[in-house]
Amino acid sequence: MKGLFIINPNSGAKSVHRKIPEVLDLLLRNSGSDGVHVYYTHKKGDAIETARGLKPGQYDYVCAVGGDGTLNEVSVGLYLGGSGIPMAIIAAGTSNDFSTSLDIPKTPDKIAAMLLAGRKVNMDLGRLNGRIFFGEAAGGGLGEVAHSTPADKKARYGYLAYLSGGLKKYGNLKLDTVPLVYEIDGVEEEFDTFCFTVTNAKRAGGFNLIAPKAKINDGLMDLCIIKKVARAEVLPALLQINAGEHAVNNKWAEYRQIRSLKVRTKNEGDRFALDIDGEEAGTLPLEFEVIPSAINLIVPECSAQVDAVLKT
Repeated sequence: MKGLFIINPNSGAKSVHRKIPEVLDLLLRNSGSDGVHVYYTHKKGDAIETARGLKPGQYDYVCAVGGDGTLNEVSVGLYLGGSGIPMAIIAAGTSNDFSTSLDIPKTPDKIAAMLLAGRKVNMDLGRLNGRIFFGEAAGGGLGEVAHSTPADKKARYGYLAYLSGGLKKYGNLKLDTVPLVYEIDGVEEEFDTFCFTVTNAKRAGGFNLIAPKAKINDGLMDLCIIKKVARAEVLPALLQINAGEHAVNNKWAEYRQIRSLKVRTKNEGDRFALDIDGEEAGTLPLEFEVIPSAINLIVPECSAQVDAVLKT
């Protein structure tokens, strides 16, 4: 097997980067490996262009090493290039929700074993306002917290802890809602919204089960809308959402599985920020659609956690 590692050397988790030489050594010493090439990105967009330029059969896998932005770029490049080369991930970001959802290994020996075993599954991607995303798109409070929270606090506490404890500790989180009009698979509904997320994984935004029904290959993505929450109710609301108890009849959240989505503000002049895989993505309105079976993803060979996020 011949592999290509696309590595963002500036991604946050340096402890992960220190493991890469050992992973490469294990791969090179294995009789099943025909070699490994390494490419370090220098600027935004490098990973897209590198992955997009690959030819069918040029590599047996492409391993993306970095945070959400790097995973996004590699997946977009592979999809646009059409090579069919499967993607593996070694998450080196601050929260790594997607890799945790898929039980992606963290130790060099298990990472190497996963790559050599090469278990491939189809994975859906999403397209929002023309931009393809890998793991999560968000609007409102979650995205704004993501960009305003220092990286060290995100790594230590996660967004959930920041949202709950940050009200008192940091004192800069507003709970204002905006009336939004959602067209979900062609049907319009209106919700006063604090934030929303569209994701393909059970974990997102620091919540363990924000999308409890998520499957990465079912042609659907999961929409969670967090509605108006009184300040005194923030902690119980977030705990319920974190535990996945918002999927049915929850006064603080709406949870749907969707193929297409349009969202706009009800009132002219209202602003609602958007975020795609950890990067700012403008404001509403938005149009979203699922791209079914867009790429192949390498996952652990034997894992009940992985099997739980696959449609079989």
